Amino acid sequence: MNADKRSIAGTEVREKLLKIAAEIAERGNANLLDDSKFIPLLDMLIDSFARAGLSAALVEQLRRHACEVDHRYCQQAAPETAFEENVEIMFSHLPPSLRSRWQESLA
Repeated sequence: MNADKRSIAGTEVREKLLKIAAEIAERGNANLLDDSKFIPLLDMLIDSFARAGLSAALVEQLRRHACEVDHRYCQQAAPETAFEENVEIMFSHLPPSLRSRWQESLA
């Protein structure tokens, strides 16, 4: 397979991974899974994409998207909450070592 075809195939795989992760984030929030269980699970899923070779930029994009989805669901329950507040609550379900990489994704 030449480089152009590999690049196209890699792009398609990345797009599919992003879609899968986005759907899982949507379903997890829609089904009201307990965040203390769901957020670490979501982190493991996103981290597995990184270990499988997904670029750092796309991993950060996945983390940002997960934060945006979580914020959207939080606002449905409490419209007055700010993005920063909701992200801090989300991060509170992660150990400090994992929190920092999520925070870096939002910087």
